[in-house]
Amino acid sequence: MTLPAQEDHRTRVGLERRARMRQRLIEAATPVFAEMGPEVAQIDDVIRQAGVSRGTFYNYFRSTDELLRAAVHLLSVEMVALVYGAGDDAALPAERFADGIKAFVDLATRHPLLLDFVSRLGVSTLGSDVLTPALAAERMVDVIAPEAAGDLSPNLARGIVEAATLALLLRVRAGAPVDIAGFVAAMLRALGHPPPEAARLAARPFTPLTIPTDSLIIRSESARSRGAELGRGPG
Repeated sequence: MTLPAQEDHRTRVGLERRARMRQRLIEAATPVFAEMGPEVAQIDDVIRQAGVSRGTFYNYFRSTDELLRAAVHLLSVEMVALVYGAGDDAALPAERFADGIKAFVDLATRHPLLLDFVSRLGVSTLGSDVLTPALAAERMVDVIAPEAAGDLSPNLARGIVEAATLALLLRVRAGAPVDIAGFVAAMLRALGHPPPEAARLAARPFTPLTIPTDSLIIRSESARSRGAELGRGPG
């Protein structure tokens, strides 16, 4: 007879094993997408890199498009974690918000793999936690100006920032000039902050982040450079 505690343990172990395999597939696929390009990379390329069977792949993902979405999400999560990890704990929520957007966009500009991937997914990224995985509603509550709190829900505010961020990243990807401080000020005004305050917060200096060499971002960027040298991939 199997005791409830044993069943719970088996269930927990099974879920943990499944989570590890899913992570393994994503981490194997991201450099493959980076080197070959999402349109070229095939399931066989991914399973060869991950060292798993085709059947294992289909236990977790239905297509390379679904896997690409997961890869973009993981890259974005890593970038946002770096941004928030380096943030000033003593700063006010609106200050951390302004600093975080500038640091995130700076990271995406200096390490354009995320831009390459997002440009291929386009508006389908909206609402999927790809662009702002750490910008949860509970964070937005503290960023929205008190005067606007009655008219602007945290979820709506998050959607506004997410859509605007997508538009900005696509402009950066296209090589168009962007005013990051101006963008941050516009976002703060949209969240109810008076123009002078928004401009002051947007003008806060920030230090570009250093990315660990063992991060998925660096590993994937190296693969991207290798693909460009071989004449394939996003370039």
